[in-house]
Amino acid sequence: MNDTLSLFAKCPLPGCPNLVDDPRWPCRECETALAGYIRPSSRSVSVEEATAMLADRDRDVAAIYAGRRAMTPLPGPAEAAPEAPPDLQARPPAAVRLPAAAPDPGPEYKRNQLCWACEQRRMCRPDPGRLPEIRWICKTCEQIT
Repeated sequence: MNDTLSLFAKCPLPGCPNLVDDPRWPCRECETALAGYIRPSSRSVSVEEATAMLADRDRDVAAIYAGRRAMTPLPGPAEAAPEAPPDLQARPPAAVRLPAAAPDPGPEYKRNQLCWACEQRRMCRPDPGRLPEIRWICKTCEQIT
């Protein structure tokens, strides 16, 4: 953390590195981006009070981040699983079921594509015979050609 004093303060909005002359009001970029959401406070706060409040906020956030960095990660699934006796680990299970293979859905059709053969907008799929550029062909024209 830099403790040297600066002529300008940083923008009070978190994450914005821009410099401002009044720490109570955001920089021009933030003010433009958040024009409908930013309004002056009904309570008047001095520059020193605003600087102290922002320093407290930044110090609290830095403490939370430091605590999160110090946390130990949760164990992975392999580490959390209880140890099985060595003789059971050596033998594979008697019946292993593999998931059934999904049926081949075929070519992927998309709606509202311009068919190169009939020049109509229909549900089409890419025509593999018309590469390198992608050309679409509808089911009707595919059966004809």
